[in-house]
Amino acid sequence: MATPKLKLGNDKWATKQRSLLAFNDEGNNFKSLPFNVERLSGGSYVGRNGLIQYAATEEPRIDFTNYSKGALLLEPQRTNLITYSEDFSDGSWLKQSGGTGTAPVVTSDNTISPDGTQNADKIVFDKGSGSSTSDLSILTASFTPQSNTASIYVKADTPQRIVIRNSGTWVGYDIGTEWTRIEKTDTGGSLQIGLRDGYGVADVPNTATVYLWGAQVEAGSYATSYIPTAGSTATRIKDLVTDGGNEYVINNTAGTLFLDCELAARGTSSVYSRVIICRDTTTTTRIILDDFGGNWRAVLISGGTDAAPTIVASSANTRIKLAITYDNTGVKTSYNGTDAVFTSGPFGPTTTMNKIKFSNAAENGSFFNGWVNDFQYFDEVLTDAELKTLTTL
Repeated sequence: MATPKLKLGNDKWATKQRSLLAFNDEGNNFKSLPFNVERLSGGSYVGRNGLIQYAATEEPRIDFTNYSKGALLLEPQRTNLITYSEDFSDGSWLKQSGGTGTAPVVTSDNTISPDGTQNADKIVFDKGSGSSTSDLSILTASFTPQSNTASIYVKADTPQRIVIRNSGTWVGYDIGTEWTRIEKTDTGGSLQIGLRDGYGVADVPNTATVYLWGAQVEAGSYATSYIPTAGSTATRIKDLVTDGGNEYVINNTAGTLFLDCELAARGTSSVYSRVIICRDTTTTTRIILDDFGGNWRAVLISGGTDAAPTIVASSANTRIKLAITYDNTGVKTSYNGTDAVFTSGPFGPTTTMNKIKFSNAAENGSFFNGWVNDFQYFDEVLTDAELKTLTTL
């Protein structure tokens, strides 16, 4: 198969603050031509050892949550509205009881948490023998009401069952002996965890002993990477990766763009994930792979002409491999090992393309949102057989 001119990932990562190096297959080394990385805050990720780790401001995050070879994690800005995400003994967490129940008992820093330190709390819930909705033992944290997603890491010494309410319905969760992050999306201004009968939840026990760590509530329809807090809300700024390559690497008349990724959320007509080859901040000529309105598109724009064929419907948290080729005969696309399909053409650029970005050309929107397992740029058109091999899952 042809050799890529630029390559990110596939277990070959070189990162430092503000930069991410592409790998050079020809020289079997990393190119001294870094992508620029911006994130004006720290951020967490799951390391190769399976533990949550913390990156410095503007340090790229290589996350091993979903992929054993690591993936570049790119996320939108989010704020954790829980002011004490790891200390459930703090007064911001109300220890509530009612009926036959007693207030939860918190033992601080009782066991090793998902970040490898002994900072997870042990919680004993006891609602007593009562079976009405007034019989309860719960922890409650309050925040500004809005559409949000709550998440928290939980485990137990033996399997337990607890209930959680994110201001809407109560939901029962069966807790195992390994740390698991559970999530609940709803609308409202409080997160409640513990034991309470009724409200359509079956088999609620009288008592339960669990370990809790990493509580998070954020405005949005899904949970992002953990944002620790200790006395106030905290914000992780969005990730931005831009300025890969130059006019000597990018072929202005023919090439192939390949992406192996997983989206954190489906795209919409106004918020979508994009990888683009373009001329700095101009928009007259560009080649794009993006998730738009829940569908992956191969967008090729030359002199203002927009050819945007749909490749495949996309879904969150599902791995996909896509490729687009371009030259003066036209554009082909392939995904997940399908035969290459001619979609449009020809491509005749009016300006020299010199940048690769994980955003729109102006770097003010369409930020890629999810995990980039592997990215490759070829300065030539791959054959149909090569495209099929490259995109096979």
